[in-house]
Amino acid sequence: MHLPDNYHWGADQMGQPTSESRRAISRAEFFLAKADLCQRHERDEHETYLEAAIAFGRSEIQRLEPKHKGHSQWKAWWQSLLNDPSVQFLREHRDHILHEAPPKIGQTVYVGHEPPSVAHYYHYEDQSVPAADTVRRHLARVRQLSEEARKLFGSECQE
Repeated sequence: MHLPDNYHWGADQMGQPTSESRRAISRAEFFLAKADLCQRHERDEHETYLEAAIAFGRSEIQRLEPKHKGHSQWKAWWQSLLNDPSVQFLREHRDHILHEAPPKIGQTVYVGHEPPSVAHYYHYEDQSVPAADTVRRHLARVRQLSEEARKLFGSECQE
């Protein structure tokens, strides 16, 4: 398994890390892309990449606070995230993975035939929605929230 040669996930043409490729959301998307490339016999790898995507997705949200908490409108915006389904999903699943046990993920058993891909073995919602698609949807929302924070509060990092 390997990523296509032209897949740089934010790195420059020489493959050097950039500020974009070092963002947690970019790393999350990278691991999700790796999960998408897994073959049927690479179930453990697929699970591992999904876990990494979840962990980095949650990190993108967590990294916003130290960057922007000094802004006068920050607290209200941050509080508004508490009920966001994607923030809740990533917080719950990341905390479980890091502090308790392997992911709480549904698995489908196929008898007499193979699934279309390794992704179809796993689900968070129901069996018709592969876990990778659920994670992808939540990561897209996190990227949207992160970009919103950059627009509202500035893109400068206080590191």
